[in-house]
Parts: sequence; structure tokens; C-alpha cells
Amino acid sequence: MNSEIPGVDVSKLTVEQKAGFKKVLQKEQCNCGCNFNLLKCRLDDRSCGVSRKLAKEQLAIFLGQAEPLAGHRRAGAPRPAHPTASSRN
Repeated sequence: MNSEIPGVDVSKLTVEQKAGFKKVLQKEQCNCGCNFNLLKCRLDDRSCGVSRKLAKEQLAIFLGQAEPLAGHRRAGAPRPAHPTASSRN
């Protein structure tokens, strides 16, 4: 697949969406051990299965097709409300 983000099909995204998605990938750390963000890992190590999987998951979240993982929010998504004291009882 020939893509601006190797291993991730972004062909259906608009130019603006691609730019936004790249920003999301730049903010997320790859956990393969490279110490790069997801975008840099995808660009520098096309064979990295860890960053490929994480980037595809981030694309699904970005497109609203999947829920963010615990501790992650979709870019632009509102912050969840904090529970009130009465709702904790």
C-alpha cells in the first residue's frame, strides 16, 4: 500500500483530515522501544508491526469508528465530566 503513512490507508481522508491525523500520531508514543512518536516510527521503520497496529487503531478512533483506549481521548473530543460526590455513593 502506497500511503503517506506507511501501512495505514489514509486515501479516503481529505488533506485537512490527513494533517489532523498526522498531528494525532505525532502526539502518541510508539511503545516498540524506538522512543519515537507513532508517525516517526511509521516513516522510519515501515516494518514495525507495533506502530502499524497502533496507527491503525488511532485512525479508527480519529474517524469515530472505535472508542479511545483507557487514558486516551479522540482529538477534539470533549473531556468527560467528573463524577459528583453524590454520584459516588
